[in-house]
Amino acid sequence: MTDRFDLEATELFSDRDSRVIRGLLIPADDVTKRGGYDLRFARDSVTFSDRTPALLHHDSKRPVGRLSTYEWTDRGLEIAVKVSKTVDGDEALELASEGVLGFSVGVNIRSVHDEGKSRTVLAGDGVEVSMVALPAFSKALVDSVSFSEEINHQEVNMSEEILAALAGLSEKLDRPTVTPVPVATVTKEEPLYDLNGGSARFNFSEDVVASFKGDAAAHQRVDGFINETFSVSSADVTPGKAPGWRPEVGYSNLRPYGRVLDRVITRGSLSDNQPFAYPILNGVTGTLVAPHVEGVEPVVAGGATWGTQTVIPSALSGKVGFNRETIDLIGGMAQSLLFAEMTKASEKAAELRLVALLDGLSLPAGQIKTVNGSNDVLMDNLDAMHLGLLEPQRFDGAVASPALYSKLFLAKDSTGRRLNSALNPSNANGRADGLSAISANGLTFIQGRDTLGNGTVNSYLIDSSCVYQWLSAPKRLDFDIAVAVVYMGFWQYSAEAVTDKSGIIRINTGA
Repeated sequence: MTDRFDLEATELFSDRDSRVIRGLLIPADDVTKRGGYDLRFARDSVTFSDRTPALLHHDSKRPVGRLSTYEWTDRGLEIAVKVSKTVDGDEALELASEGVLGFSVGVNIRSVHDEGKSRTVLAGDGVEVSMVALPAFSKALVDSVSFSEEINHQEVNMSEEILAALAGLSEKLDRPTVTPVPVATVTKEEPLYDLNGGSARFNFSEDVVASFKGDAAAHQRVDGFINETFSVSSADVTPGKAPGWRPEVGYSNLRPYGRVLDRVITRGSLSDNQPFAYPILNGVTGTLVAPHVEGVEPVVAGGATWGTQTVIPSALSGKVGFNRETIDLIGGMAQSLLFAEMTKASEKAAELRLVALLDGLSLPAGQIKTVNGSNDVLMDNLDAMHLGLLEPQRFDGAVASPALYSKLFLAKDSTGRRLNSALNPSNANGRADGLSAISANGLTFIQGRDTLGNGTVNSYLIDSSCVYQWLSAPKRLDFDIAVAVVYMGFWQYSAEAVTDKSGIIRINTGA
């Protein structure tokens, strides 16, 4: 079985030299949740073959290139992905350059070491590297994204002979008379030359050499191209001053939206809005497994009852407009900054959909717990709830509403010591792990946003294998269809589902 681990892309730089994405795939000593364990990777624990594919969203039908290099360093596992020139490859480069995609690795785990709720991977075979939208390791970095429009990898050696030809081309040769030759009509005509090395009708360097040797047709092509491309009129030119923009710097006054619930669920990816279904095993009659009697065939179990649940993805969209003067002044930075804000808005919308899903569930009475009070009373009630759980080990996520988190953070033990003391002491009731989590007698709560339970009452214990959210990669759509305004659109698909309501406990703490 191949386990997949999604990693976040947080820094991007584009130099347009080559189609390569580099970054930190597995951060050293970073931890993620998997199957109820705090999972980490030991150094040199994962190796790859020479032909490891790079995929988009773990889809084997959407290869985007291959893993070109990897190295374990003090930072962790650093990799470079060589991206193929395909439609999916172009999409991966664009999304990675905008900070939308992160790395994901598919690993066949061969050896682990377990210690309590901690699991360390000691050995594994890397099967594939993917670029996905939903990360798990927050410290993973994409260090650089390099890409080009068209590259055929032809190297041109500009010899002294070619340079001399360029310097005195018009003076050294007589301009010939050329008889026009009819050409066939084509749907899209290639350019005469492409100095970036792309596809073109003629090679510029070869024509320069040929014209220097007396090729009249090559001379006319080169001379006409130079005159047309580099001819500048200096009439009525007013001295000006550049505005001083730095293309590598951009800042937004809007703060990022940090998601919470996506840390305690199972995440997946979508490529379209096609509905899909999954099977549900409702029950089994008879005995499935019993002691074996030598020579006697086991009795066939009574049978299983099955059901299905259909998930229908929905779309998210948005549209903004820029005055053309803004684009001319700031350039592409305007679109990049605002698309990043649209992506943050989509993250908040995804969080709100999970909140609505959880708060809207009709749960049995035994899965709705009330934990009231403060200080020792609160902790005693929390302990009683914990002891009353039938399978406490299955709940690998605990999200506290702001109301419950505040009570836990300010709770005091019988001696008056607070759990969030600056010295971070442990006491009889619990201990403070920091501003983002509080551990109270075996239940580690992360702080939910103010949207959870309307900011007051609902907290949750969650079995992450029972709650799913699928998201497609955010898509940026550019529309240059008007004169005064340039438009940019946002598009994304999402779907959510609870596969087993028994994996959810709702905790009501009151205001």
